[in-house]
Formats: sequence, structure tokens, C-alpha cells
Amino acid sequence: FDAILPHDEPAIVFIDSHWGANNPLIQELEIIRKFGNRKLVLVIHDFKVPDHPELQFDTYPAQNIVYEWAWIEKSIERIYPDGYTKRYNETATGAKVGVIIIEPK
Repeated sequence: FDAILPHDEPAIVFIDSHWGANNPLIQELEIIRKFGNRKLVLVIHDFKVPDHPELQFDTYPAQNIVYEWAWIEKSIERIYPDGYTKRYNETATGAKVGVIIIEPK
């Protein structure tokens, strides 16, 4: 990140980090935390949207992973110690996939 973006610049980071059985999302969130930019907006793809079963999300039962809030909450709290807001998409076209958007307060 250092070579791409100064520590105090706002930016959007779109995360779609999974392929096959590999799910590095928690590790990627830790890298983002270490970067130290509290102005980043995170957008995580393939995420479970509460009360919207029509929107797809990823699950990996063999790894006990569901792309939902409970899985990433502690990681997000470490990234944004001054607080954050989260919201989800409520509609989608095409593949109809859920997304969570996390922003600093």
C-alpha cells in the first residue's frame, strides 16, 4: 500500500479475495490494519446481506467460513478504532451478489 497511497489519503479498497478453497480475507484485513490508513472505505464482495436471501454470498463449510459480519467484525474493529459505519447493497443485477461497505466515522 505504501507505494500506492499515502497513509492519510481517502481511498476505496474493493476486496474479492477468494478462489477455490483459499480464503485470505482475514489476512488481507490484517494487512490493511497494519497499513494504518483510517480513511479507507472497504467494499467486500460476495458478502451475506441480512434480510436479502436473494443476494448470493460465499460459504466454505469445510473451513467453517461464511462471508458474513460475525466472521470479520473483530478485524474491522481493529482497522477502525475510532469507529465505522457499515451498510449493504439491497439490490443487484446480473449475478445478484451481496456486498458490504465499511466506512470510517
